[in-house]
Amino acid sequence: PRLGKRADGTTVSDFDDEEKKRQYSIKTSVIPVEYNKTKLNILDNPGYFDFAGEVVQSLRVADTGVIVLTAKSGIAVGTEKGWKALEKRELPAMFYISKLDEEHANFFGTLQSLRDTFGASVIPFTFPILQGDQAVGVVDLVEKKAYDASGKEIALPADAEEKIEEYMMELNEQVAETDEALMEKFFMEEPFTPEEMAAGLKTGIATRTITPVFCGCSTSGLGVASFMANMVKYAPSPLEGKPMITVDEDGAENGEFKLDPAGSPMAFVFNTDRKSVVEGKSVDLGGRR
Repeated sequence: PRLGKRADGTTVSDFDDEEKKRQYSIKTSVIPVEYNKTKLNILDNPGYFDFAGEVVQSLRVADTGVIVLTAKSGIAVGTEKGWKALEKRELPAMFYISKLDEEHANFFGTLQSLRDTFGASVIPFTFPILQGDQAVGVVDLVEKKAYDASGKEIALPADAEEKIEEYMMELNEQVAETDEALMEKFFMEEPFTPEEMAAGLKTGIATRTITPVFCGCSTSGLGVASFMANMVKYAPSPLEGKPMITVDEDGAENGEFKLDPAGSPMAFVFNTDRKSVVEGKSVDLGGRR
């Protein structure tokens, strides 16, 4: 009933005894979450390079990659490695700037660093509401609404209007590039309908011409609801994501594997664990599960 903490060894993802001892992830954890009647299979990867193989395996079955960095430390080597890995797999990329509650946290400085490093496609879909140095809420750019840490809608601050206008101008330009009809409306300075905007955002994210940035704080829950809602709305589903390619016995590509929700069940093993628990005892499975 309580939020798990790494220091207490009670997080959902770091459940292995060695992970609890070290207080960081060693293996990829699969965490199924349901939000707004949509199931999201979150693959929580280790951040240490010693376990980079786990990341490579998970990208084999991922539809979208979310690169996490902190508002205090900013871009690290792992940030760039994550970007390159997603770029190589041609998968949509997103950024999540965490730990807004840390002392000397600087969301907008970190955001600018991301834009300087990864280009104009990087646009904040959420940004914090600050009272002094403290983040007390987040603004959802597309919705033009503000939320507190519990996800409850609050009044939009007056100083947020200028940022919304600035970021929406850039976002509209990126959306316009996804479709000729939208580009024509953009040049005619006609506003996009909500349906056109949603379709353009999904296309832009899927084709990597739009890279959303989200923000929040895991301990207070700030920004989590907005992040989940945006994932459900704009991240590609398995039916919309990059298709799997079949190969023949000689390893030659044999066409696209067609996904069919009404078809026969199909399993794909992307990760194995050498140990399993049988009747309370750890058993070595020789790399098979």
